[in-house]
Amino acid sequence: MKKMTLVAIALFIAMAASAQVKLGVQAIGTLSDASVKVTDQLDFSKETNITPGGGFVAEFDLGERVSLRTGINYLQHRLTLESKNDPDFQATAENKLHYLQLPVNVLYNVPVGTHTFFVGAGGFLNYGISGESVQTIRETELDGSVTVTTETLK
Repeated sequence: MKKMTLVAIALFIAMAASAQVKLGVQAIGTLSDASVKVTDQLDFSKETNITPGGGFVAEFDLGERVSLRTGINYLQHRLTLESKNDPDFQATAENKLHYLQLPVNVLYNVPVGTHTFFVGAGGFLNYGISGESVQTIRETELDGSVTVTTETLK
C-alpha cells in the first residue's frame, strides 16, 4: 500500500510541476448495496447505506476545452444483512470496507456565461486498505434461555 500511495503522490507532483493545474479537496459519498445469494434456509434482508468519503483532486488543462481530472480519494462501503424470519434464531452481519481510489477522467469543458459546465468520462483504480465484518447470532433455546454470539472478522 505504501508503494501505491507514494507512486500516486509522485505522479500528482510531477504533473502539477509541468502543467497548468487546479488543486482542490472534495467531499464524496457512496450508496453501498450488494447482491446477496443465500443457499440455505435463512432469508436475509439488506439495507442500502450512505457512507461518507473525501479526497484531493487535481485538474490539468490539456487544451482550451479539454482537461484531465485525477486525485486520490478515501471511500467506505458498508452492507448490513439481517435474518429475522425465525423468532428463535436471528442473525446479523455488518460489513465495512475501506478503500483508496485513484480516479482518472477526461473532461470537456463548456463555458456558459460566468460558469463552466463539463462532460467527462473515465475510470478508477481501487485498493482495499482494510475491512471488518461483525456477525451476531441470537438463539432462543427450548427452555427460554437466550444465547448471543458475536464474532468480528478483520
